[in-house]
Amino acid sequence: MPSPKEKWIGWLFYGLALAFGLIHVSNFTSLGVQALLLAPLLVLPQIVIGVFLGFIRLQYGFWWAVLTHGFHNACAITPLLLVRLGSENLLERMGNGIQENSLVGTDYVLILLMATYVLGGLLLCLITVWKLIAEWRREQQVNSSS
Repeated sequence: MPSPKEKWIGWLFYGLALAFGLIHVSNFTSLGVQALLLAPLLVLPQIVIGVFLGFIRLQYGFWWAVLTHGFHNACAITPLLLVRLGSENLLERMGNGIQENSLVGTDYVLILLMATYVLGGLLLCLITVWKLIAEWRREQQVNSSS
């Protein structure tokens, strides 16, 4: 049976992860009341990242959590920065549909880099989740056998 200290730590850990996610509701205040009604759904990714970063912090230390958070933010910003390097036709036509004859060679390279970056990031996420689940299962087996 968990001690009172272990129960308190769990409430603190998950409470802080929830608070981390809910802080991000302020990103959606310009959307009005609808955003507040959808807030739990809108900030769910931040809550999950809060739990993930908390796990990394407890497992590997503070600086690993800081570096992981920085890497996570870089994953969101890098494709946007790559698009800014493209031609004006690429920037103007991203939302309206791109006609092939309007792009220059550099635009094709940037689109290929973005696609590779996104697919590589998804693969990295899948590998990380797979390893976390495998580690969790090993811990469950060790705990059940002892």
